[in-house]
Amino acid sequence: MEAIVSALQRAKVEAIASDDLARVTWEKFVFLTSLSGLTALTRKPVGPVREHPATRAMLLDALREAAAVARAEGVPLAEDLPDKQLQMIDGLAPSMTSSMAQDLARQRPLELEWLSGAVVRRGEAKRVPTPVHRAIYAALALHAKG
Repeated sequence: MEAIVSALQRAKVEAIASDDLARVTWEKFVFLTSLSGLTALTRKPVGPVREHPATRAMLLDALREAAAVARAEGVPLAEDLPDKQLQMIDGLAPSMTSSMAQDLARQRPLELEWLSGAVVRRGEAKRVPTPVHRAIYAALALHAKG
């Protein structure tokens, strides 16, 4: 596995070796679903989303909700993961937008069911409230098929 990870890293592909695939997968999913949801919902790149107090708070809440769902499923995410991920988002180019936001702008099918939709469904199954992801899902549902 180390040889594969090393080869991927040399090719500039983000890769890590981990004995805890569920944790690593959820860390990425928390980030992806929240960032995708907010840039698609607002139809803005990450810069304005993270700079406006209302959308920054909503983004942090989305990160927290997804992390809470993961924890309810038994995945040991760090309590400060949402805050650290928001710091990572602060380091992204202000013009960066998610592929889901790009798909929305091009009237293509969205990954909504597998992103915020999944957070909502899994949250319901574990009785974890997900109001931000529910709002994202509801607002974009009519655009989900392109």
